[in-house]
Amino acid sequence: MHRLMEDYRAKGNIILIVDGTNLIFRNYFVHSYRKTGSGIHTGGLYGTIRSLQSYVNSFNPIQVYICFDKSEYTFRSKMYPDYKMNRVERDIELLNQFSMLKEYCNLVNFPFIEVDLFEADDIIGSLSCRAKKYNLHPYVISGDKDLLQLINKGIDVMHLSNKGPVLYDKSLFEEEYNIKIEQFIDYKALVGDPSDNIPGIPGVGKKTAAKLLQEYSDLEELYGNIEDLKGKQKQSIIDNKDNVFLFRDLLTIKCEMDLDYDDYLLRYTQEGFNLKNNPVKEFLKELEINLV
Repeated sequence: MHRLMEDYRAKGNIILIVDGTNLIFRNYFVHSYRKTGSGIHTGGLYGTIRSLQSYVNSFNPIQVYICFDKSEYTFRSKMYPDYKMNRVERDIELLNQFSMLKEYCNLVNFPFIEVDLFEADDIIGSLSCRAKKYNLHPYVISGDKDLLQLINKGIDVMHLSNKGPVLYDKSLFEEEYNIKIEQFIDYKALVGDPSDNIPGIPGVGKKTAAKLLQEYSDLEELYGNIEDLKGKQKQSIIDNKDNVFLFRDLLTIKCEMDLDYDDYLLRYTQEGFNLKNNPVKEFLKELEINLV
């Protein structure tokens, strides 16, 4: 059961915190056919700009933050060298569109944020958790379900599913996963995350992980009662104890990064943005992007 995106404009002081890396990847493959007359690939940029304008129309935010992975190598790579090592190298056509999107963000005055050794998820978590102290109402937008853990911190998360955007709250999450939101990171550590090259515990799938967490509140309680388990499952969980706690650390989004919050959450919200200024129009015209 999906909760459809509604019009939240009445709430005021809304900011959107967007997973730019995820969004441009999604649009790059959907619109891979788009090129300028001179052969410049623009599909990822085109789809991302259209998406951003749609979110602005739906939410009427006072600012939109675009968060990016600066590189594949992060502090998590130091903790676990195999982290994300299954990712394919990015196409040069896609990398070029990252630069184009950054230019677009500068023109409309969307903060474009990337930080050495951290992922977009960490920037998103830190900005969204701090925003409430500035009397702002953040909405996180991404196709990455790892960000659902922010619901446990009172953050609204709009997941970009293949069937359309879904705004998650605790009740919808618990209905879908059959666990409590505060157990989500433990759940992910048990089942793993193939997209991040995190294997989880062999023999523990989604149903088994949910069943274990319905009986034991967290990993600590599970291992404290390990003698209750039997057979191969018990042995696999015992053998992978160190790994599963490491996986939990890897999957936990950092929400206390050292960022210039006054700059991002005060100055940029006061300045606002402009999607239709003349430099933006010229930029889109040059790349043959027609959004009408």
